[in-house]
Amino acid sequence: MRIAHISDFHARKHVPGHPLLLRRRARRMPELIPQAIDEIRTLCPDVLVVTGDLIDVPFYGMDDPTTTDQVCQDLTLLKRLIDPVGCPVLYLFGNHDHPDTFCGIFSDAQPDVKISGYRFVTFLDEEVTDNFAERLGSERARFEAVLSDRDPTPQIHLQHYLIHPERNEGYPHAYREAEDLRSKIRSSGKVTLSLSGHYHKGEDLGEVDGTYFATARAFCEPPHTYTIYTIDKERVTQENYSIGATTLGKTLFIDLTLLGGMPNANLITTIRELAAEGWSTIGISPRGSGLEHERRVDQLMGQLDEQGFPTEAVIGRSQDEILFEDTADALGCQLSESVALLTVPAEAASAEETGLRSRCVASDHAAAIEALREITKQ
Repeated sequence: MRIAHISDFHARKHVPGHPLLLRRRARRMPELIPQAIDEIRTLCPDVLVVTGDLIDVPFYGMDDPTTTDQVCQDLTLLKRLIDPVGCPVLYLFGNHDHPDTFCGIFSDAQPDVKISGYRFVTFLDEEVTDNFAERLGSERARFEAVLSDRDPTPQIHLQHYLIHPERNEGYPHAYREAEDLRSKIRSSGKVTLSLSGHYHKGEDLGEVDGTYFATARAFCEPPHTYTIYTIDKERVTQENYSIGATTLGKTLFIDLTLLGGMPNANLITTIRELAAEGWSTIGISPRGSGLEHERRVDQLMGQLDEQGFPTEAVIGRSQDEILFEDTADALGCQLSESVALLTVPAEAASAEETGLRSRCVASDHAAAIEALREITKQ
């Protein structure tokens, strides 16, 4: 039995904007997922499992019809990209997905299915309080039932959250009742392998009381990893594969206040011309915080995207400071080859200190275009 495992795309295509965490390359997913699927197809797995967080749904949009329609479009896109892998695909949702929309797109999903002599059981659990997931209601009842029925077929359990090990430093990645779930699994003697997502660093295979546990590395983060597990009788092994890191090289950092309101067509055309010359663009968010601020920034990015304005990420200001070096580390920018177009003199001076060529301009589009052409030609 060969199992391909990929997880945590946090994808955005029709959903506007970018994730708040820079390493999540959401808008690169429609480009990178097909590369992984092509590679996985050549490895001939018996099944591919996708353990949640397919879409990076902004939390402000969970109850917004426009956002859920965009999520539906993105899920449909991902399904179209993944299904041709050449083997059965088992999907489940995570805490950044929209459960109702997910269940609509994957209405034919089988939560309990036999493949090549193994019984795959998928659990659709959710966070309850304090961001801890719990296995409750019908999902808990199914869990208890499959561990106690008379079917001797060895089981493989799939869920978004961790059962083992418990990684709750900084954020609760494991189930609140993880110890109890492990105890039930151990007592049953039925579960060969348990696979999870959610914890982006991933956890390699570990065997506990006869059951192997593993957690996928997040595919949305470089180097964009997926895993193949091989089960030979009762022994499980794993091999990790990566698409490779996506780096940006020379980059334009631009203060989005220069593009707010009605984005200037001439400025956008100039930035598109730079993109054609190999420049990447990162937006610098206006000051603000909270879900409503996030919504406004995403709406602006959606408007720019409709005009063919390409951006790799949006960064905020931390205590009136723009973290250029942290951004470069996360996204692979070469600061010595990059430039910044800003509206605050102190920020322009700070950019120069990191090695960026920078210019400070007012909200004058003609001046911004002139400054942009000047610093990118140096």
